[in-house]
Amino acid sequence: MAFWSHLTGLATTRSKLAESALWKAQAEFYQYHGVASWDNKVPYQISNSVYLACVYVDLCIGYLQDLRQQGYHHKLVLLELGTAHGKFIFHVLQRLESLLPSHGFDLENDVAIYCCDCSDKMLTFWNTHPQLSDYVERGVLQMHLFHIDYHSGIQCDINFASWEDKHVVLMANYFFDSLYQNAFSCKNNRVYALDVILPDPLQETCGVEQIDFIVDETSTAHTFYDHAIRNGILVEHIGFNCSQFLMPDAAMDIIDFFNTRCKQILLLTSDKGFSGFNNLQYCEKLSLCYEGSVASSVNFFALGRYVTLAHQGSCLLASENLPGDQVFFATQVFLTQGDLNHLPRLMHTARQHLEESSVADHYIHQLMWKSSTLDSLQAIQAFIRSNYYDPFFAEPTLRMLERSMKNGAIFRSTWLNSYVERMSQQCYFIPSEIAEKSFFNCARLAIRLHNFSLAQSLIARHQDLYGKNYYHFFLSGELCVHQEKFTRARNHLACAEKLQPECSETKRYIELCCETYHNET
Repeated sequence: MAFWSHLTGLATTRSKLAESALWKAQAEFYQYHGVASWDNKVPYQISNSVYLACVYVDLCIGYLQDLRQQGYHHKLVLLELGTAHGKFIFHVLQRLESLLPSHGFDLENDVAIYCCDCSDKMLTFWNTHPQLSDYVERGVLQMHLFHIDYHSGIQCDINFASWEDKHVVLMANYFFDSLYQNAFSCKNNRVYALDVILPDPLQETCGVEQIDFIVDETSTAHTFYDHAIRNGILVEHIGFNCSQFLMPDAAMDIIDFFNTRCKQILLLTSDKGFSGFNNLQYCEKLSLCYEGSVASSVNFFALGRYVTLAHQGSCLLASENLPGDQVFFATQVFLTQGDLNHLPRLMHTARQHLEESSVADHYIHQLMWKSSTLDSLQAIQAFIRSNYYDPFFAEPTLRMLERSMKNGAIFRSTWLNSYVERMSQQCYFIPSEIAEKSFFNCARLAIRLHNFSLAQSLIARHQDLYGKNYYHFFLSGELCVHQEKFTRARNHLACAEKLQPECSETKRYIELCCETYHNET
């Protein structure tokens, strides 16, 4: 189902951006597709990386340490907004379970974790997920519906009766960018609202580029909201010489909603966005883009001002983008009802991740790694470590290892075996080809290192999750080839060739098996 099909009957309607059908269509997209939304439709690797989960866990542990020092004895509540397929919360759970004991904490007794989404299909998927079931049974993980709509408000089935004295960490990854926002234009030293006109979904070329924005000179910043602080933040944008910008209305509404139900919110959010507008601006069409679903860049400057002014809080924003840079994915920290400087452990960790070695730095380094030719064992080791043993990088690791072997590198496989084991433990089941390839490439790495027991267990795990498909037969065949069991290998590879007859690697292995069989006879 194409995104624009949800807009039938609402075409060319002029409205304020937050009121438009765009955002309703967003929710309908995910509600309709469920977990299939990420089957080569919506990208998810950056916002669900092991690295980012580790950053969030480090921040949460620092926050918990500060709270315990200040006499707080309740569980720290961690709530992910827009959990989607659950990969990120799975990595968070793994990291917490690994690190909490070394800080004197316990997963069952010191934290309560909630995963939330607008789609009933996603809740069903989590409830039957084999890698989440243990956390649910232990009472660590709860699953809830959370849906925000401009017209109907927030729907959430969490029981908030015991939250009054609780400190809550809200986690939002690539979430606020797809929720309702309002658009504004700075003109003649004043701020005006922008109206949006959506394209006709029945026309042949229908996409973000057909969206139009029109200045509404009757709607000014001083009276746009029924909220003086929000209007004041609009006016502040004149100081940036900002030609146009978005306001994160949904994000502000979410903070209002939770702040009235708990003692304090620590908001950790990662997205493309602006912490200021001195160097960069929203581009044409207000940076709206379509990658399986519509999204834009988040105005974190405005969100920080709102938390500070409306909720007596504070924030630590990522550095502004430099002139000429693209808008990089970055992480921001917000605290309601308090000052981050009064939380020394959290603040120390936050400065490390946001300033000294920022999230944006990590992904820039990642791009540099991927664009270079690495063929030394030290380079492979550094690449794996820098990406926190993320199984998504098993495929480039495999290519590096192959180059290293071709270049005559002599190595013992034992040091890399432990790395591949850590990668494989972080493979997470999603019924998508990208996720399946993580299992597939980890198994291939194990085969190349002649760690046949690990390879066999990964192949069995892959079969349990994805069934006996092409990847299963290819892996089984490749394993048998390296074990020099050529007759069995040929049988497996013949099944793989039937399913993907165009695969050259399968053909090459079959030829090798046939040649070996001919020589033996």
